[in-house]
Amino acid sequence: MMRLQLLFTVATLLVASAAVHADEKARVQARDHRQFAIENDNSSFELNLGGRMQFQYIINSRSDTDDGGNDVTNGFQFRRAWLEADGSIIRPELRFLFIGDFKSLDNTDGSLGLLEARIQYDLGNGFKVFAGEIKPRLMREWWVPSKYQLAVDRSTAFSVFVPGYSQGVELNYTGDRFRWQAQILDGFGASDSNFVSPAESDIAIDGRLELRLGDAPWKQYADFTSFPSGERGVLLGIGGHWQRQGTTAAFDSNGTPTPAVDQDLVQWTADISAEGGGWNIFAAIVGRHVRSTGPVTGRLNTGVAGPDDFDDFGAVVQGGRFLGERTELFARWDAVFPDSDRPGGSDDLHSVTTGLNFYAIPASHAAKFTADVTVFLDDTLGSASVFRPLQVVNSTVPTDAGIQTIARLQFQLLF
Repeated sequence: MMRLQLLFTVATLLVASAAVHADEKARVQARDHRQFAIENDNSSFELNLGGRMQFQYIINSRSDTDDGGNDVTNGFQFRRAWLEADGSIIRPELRFLFIGDFKSLDNTDGSLGLLEARIQYDLGNGFKVFAGEIKPRLMREWWVPSKYQLAVDRSTAFSVFVPGYSQGVELNYTGDRFRWQAQILDGFGASDSNFVSPAESDIAIDGRLELRLGDAPWKQYADFTSFPSGERGVLLGIGGHWQRQGTTAAFDSNGTPTPAVDQDLVQWTADISAEGGGWNIFAAIVGRHVRSTGPVTGRLNTGVAGPDDFDDFGAVVQGGRFLGERTELFARWDAVFPDSDRPGGSDDLHSVTTGLNFYAIPASHAAKFTADVTVFLDDTLGSASVFRPLQVVNSTVPTDAGIQTIARLQFQLLF
């Protein structure tokens, strides 16, 4: 905590000092029911401080268990506790973003970790360039932030195909009806790694293209919700990713050369979003082809020995509808279809989710209660070649139960 306080104190002093040296008058304000902001008159120096907290209570129930263990697991957890800082330096076009992670999928001990950090520059005419620790762009369910999801968390299919964070550069363009992003990265799951890490690919290329139809502006697609005051529109998207690994040397933490696994990954997705006036629908399909001469590890979620070629697929369909200004009902189906040749469990895995959101402030995610129930219709161990139980994204546990049911309550606070 002391390190984080020091970090944000130094950041605040740097921006305030820069504003003073630029002979500009700094002002302090609050924005959008949240975020503490410091900026000068022309926003050439700006610092916004905020964060997100998601606290959950979960009950996991299994039926028809054969392992002799208890069939109910329950308890509280802090799913996310993040602090965020963004702003501009010297001129409005030069911006930065930092997200510090106390609690998330990869950080469970409460220590401060780097989640996302980037420098960006607005080139004008709709073009921007990013550099740093960033999200691969291909999957819409990934680049829509956790605070703007419809259910308590993302889908089971997402947990299998999740790209994770990576390091690299991005060029993007936003026009009136089209926008696209193109990236060169270190590969899926190469989060906060150095250039000699075995987790890094030799090269990875990622991209996404979107078409906006109707009256809903781009900013309305920042979340999966459509508030009652929202415009109608449709968003069509496609994305692709390719990475190559194994032709450059890698070293472990002791500096010992690590044998490289020759590996190629191609992942693609197509999705459609429609919303307006209190209702929303989202549907996506995703697929990947993995070719490897050795064990496939990391974010590919395979964990089986090569050499071999595999093709996996997933799908998700979800929708929501407001009842009044504050209450939103939603439902979701998603499925994972592993390659039938995979050893260690290649059965299809289906799940359905239903629940509701209550927005304490109308048309704002700043304070939100979410309750949902997910039912896994298949044995999760039957899909063990690609699906990882004991993962906080899906709140599952390892079991041979025929049906696994998860009930979750979450309170979200953005500040």
